Amino acid sequence: MFFPLRGVASVDVFTDASGFFGCGGVLMSSHWFNFAWPEFWATVDISVKELVPVVVAAALWGRFWYRTHVCFHSDNTAVVAMLTSGTGSTPAAQHLLRCLYFYTALFQFDYTAEHVPGVENVAADALSRNNIVLFSSLIKQASRTQIPTVLVELLVTRQPDWGSPTWTRLFTSTLPRR
Repeated sequence: MFFPLRGVASVDVFTDASGFFGCGGVLMSSHWFNFAWPEFWATVDISVKELVPVVVAAALWGRFWYRTHVCFHSDNTAVVAMLTSGTGSTPAAQHLLRCLYFYTALFQFDYTAEHVPGVENVAADALSRNNIVLFSSLIKQASRTQIPTVLVELLVTRQPDWGSPTWTRLFTSTLPRR
């Protein structure tokens, strides 16, 4: 999008990741997701882990954000800096940002990122630790959004191979059917 959409209707998304269980995200107290890290992600940097739920949210809900402004709230300042600057210092972060840019362009939404203190990110934190009981007590009306396994494969499991036919098919399979 050539012109930022600041000033139009805004959508708030709160995300979090834990070093051990996984990650989660909440869309305006109405929808949520979470999933567990594969074992081999135990040593992945937390800033990369914190970026994953932002991209998952864009892939899952981006088609509903046409011409809206989305504010991603994260308790990780490194993620806020990456989202604001558009750059990542590791190949994994760069891969996730490329995926985010693709979803942003495809679904035509604009975004900003804001830091939220961890003590105020309780619902997303509960999801990242798989504490569904606590999450449900905080946000009762939210519906769970299932994450397609192919999306986890694209963002977490597979090594990026941008431009290859296999990679193109994998990425295309994460897009909503028309």
